[in-house]
Amino acid sequence: MNAITPLTPPASVLDRIRQVNEAAQDQAIPIEQRVALLSSALTEVAYIVALQGKCTAITVTQLKNDNTNLEQSLTNLTAHVDNLEVQLDHLTAEKDKDALIKGWEKTALALNAIVLGPAVYMTIFNPVSAPVNLLLVGACALFEKTTISLRVRQLEREMNAYLEENPQGKKTDALRHAKRVLRISD
Repeated sequence: MNAITPLTPPASVLDRIRQVNEAAQDQAIPIEQRVALLSSALTEVAYIVALQGKCTAITVTQLKNDNTNLEQSLTNLTAHVDNLEVQLDHLTAEKDKDALIKGWEKTALALNAIVLGPAVYMTIFNPVSAPVNLLLVGACALFEKTTISLRVRQLEREMNAYLEENPQGKKTDALRHAKRVLRISD
């Protein structure tokens, strides 16, 4: 079997992600559109991670040679994702809308599917690709962390708002109120 040259994140995609990140800070763009832009950029990041992992895991020799490069690529992409996460949190704080978070959670589920698919496939059909699988699962966990951290921050904001209005209120009441507002079940 001929080895497939592993892909590196296309400069055009990373440039677009940077452009999207700048657009996310543009107050002239409606907030819903800015969140959609960020979600789209993260989907592209997930696609790159999954595709690169799949290509890198073709042969054992190639895996040994290219694993370091893949890891560095994922490190770079992680930095992009972390930056986009900060932007997403800023937008949801700027104008809290349950629909925005719900939309983000759906996007995160799609990202998980994109990233986990190749990882599961490689684990079954190419067990020697374990290091790459771990990197892919790590990338998947990164997107999951983004979803969770956004929810936690939103909960904290709602709890703080409740306690400001009810100084004598208990934290348990504040949490109950926040979960009700955000429609989070126990």
